[in-house]
Amino acid sequence: TGGRSERTKAALRRTQKKRNSVSKKGDIKSYDAAINECIRRGYLGEYLVQAAKGRRNMFFGEYSYEEDIKEQRKESFEAGEKQGAQKKADETAIALIKLQKLAFEDIATSIGISIERVKELAASLEK
Repeated sequence: TGGRSERTKAALRRTQKKRNSVSKKGDIKSYDAAINECIRRGYLGEYLVQAAKGRRNMFFGEYSYEEDIKEQRKESFEAGEKQGAQKKADETAIALIKLQKLAFEDIATSIGISIERVKELAASLEK
């Protein structure tokens, strides 16, 4: 995303106002309170909710749009890796279920997924 929308720019100005009201002593509770207040008022709500912890820098020090985009890309990459790992675990569980040689508990333990997930996958095969 190249530029900021007018709505985003206005929201950033409001967060700057909030930043100025927050203690500069590094009190995390103060930053969290400021973030929660912005969310409550609808300022950048979805944006802040996505990774409020990572957005503390909006209130502490200078906000860097470039660094924020870099962090968002990193978070997206990590989410993709997690989804890929989950997909691979599901595929492995399905293959083991189809073999009918292991108990569901053994499949869950060997792959590192919950017994409930193994049962869900087994049920999906019966349909």
